[in-house]
Parts: sequence; structure tokens; C-alpha cells
Amino acid sequence: TFEIQNVAGGTTAIAGTSNQTVLTVNDDDATANTPFNETFAANFGTWTPVSISGGADWIIASGKAQINGFTSAEGAAEDYLISSAIDMTSNTSATLNFVLSKQFTGPNLQIKYSTNFNGVYTSANVSAATWTSVPGITIADAGASFSSNVLPVTGSTVYFAFHYTTIGTGAGNAELWEVDNLSLNLISCLTPKPEINIKGHGNSITNNDN
Repeated sequence: TFEIQNVAGGTTAIAGTSNQTVLTVNDDDATANTPFNETFAANFGTWTPVSISGGADWIIASGKAQINGFTSAEGAAEDYLISSAIDMTSNTSATLNFVLSKQFTGPNLQIKYSTNFNGVYTSANVSAATWTSVPGITIADAGASFSSNVLPVTGSTVYFAFHYTTIGTGAGNAELWEVDNLSLNLISCLTPKPEINIKGHGNSITNNDN
């Protein structure tokens, strides 16, 4: 805590002016990061599909990530589409964006995350991990665009995933889902370093993080 006073006295003691001293404090150390930005035009990019059970699988179709258990002949299914590892520490802003569309009726798609998945994309390892629903995101409607705050999700090694399930095939048991324009935008400030600038009567003191 400090105080700045305007001083005018004698012939040599002058700080600022007789009526104004300007102090500005800025912090330009925030950095933006986009760990993934997937359009699924030709492949899954940094995301990986993993089938736990059943005959439904994530595929690329018409420039989207798609899964369809409605016409599967193997009954109930469970599948994940999982991101690469992401550092979710020290963020001041975290926004997950994606567009969904669906057909038919059945269990809704879910967006989840894990902090203990070991990064080996096999059904056994995915099943062994703990997957928690991302808070604040409810998927129910087709053709919906999401821009969701995921700042509450923290950890140095976080994996996001779309979790797809069916209870059988046909009406009421399985849906077709498509995911597109999937991105994560982070803003972080690891070590704040304020810039202090003091301007007075013909003189200035500047600290530019040096």
C-alpha cells in the first residue's frame, strides 16, 4: 500500500504537478491458448474414438464426427470420443464450443471429463478411468450450438469426452449424433507481473516487467 502526493515546494522539490499525478497499473501477461479446434473435415484430429461395447462406432461422415446405434444389429452400445490431454490449471477463462445435431430418440449424448485416465486409448483403460459430467452442460436438443464455461474443470492432465450409450436398437432406444466445430479456448495468467507507470511534472517512472 502506498500513497502518491502532489508536492510543490522551494526551487527543487517538484513531484507531479500542483494538481495532477497519474498512476496506471496494467497486466499484459495473460496468454490465449486453443488446445483443439476440430472441424472433422477428414479425420478426428486430436480426438480418439474408443468403443466399449456394441456395434456402434464413431466415424467421420459428411465432415462431422458421427455415431449411430439406431441401425446397429448388436444391441446396446457404449462409446467414447476422447480428447488429448489438456492442462486446465492457472486459467482465468475456459470456454468449450461445439455444435450438435441428432436423429431418432434414445439416451442423450453426454460430455464428460477425467483427471485419472492414463492416456492409453483402449476400452479397458477408458473403462477403468473415472468420468464426470462437465458441470453446466445439458445436452438434449438437436441442432444446438454450445459455448460453455468449463473453468470449474481443473487439473494438470484433463481429458474431455463425448459419451454415447444406447439401450438397444430402433425407436426409443438409440440416437444418431453428430459433433462439429469443436474447440476449447483458454486464457491463463501464470505469473502476474503488473506494469507500473507514474507520470508527473515533466518526468515519469516506468516499470515494464523488467
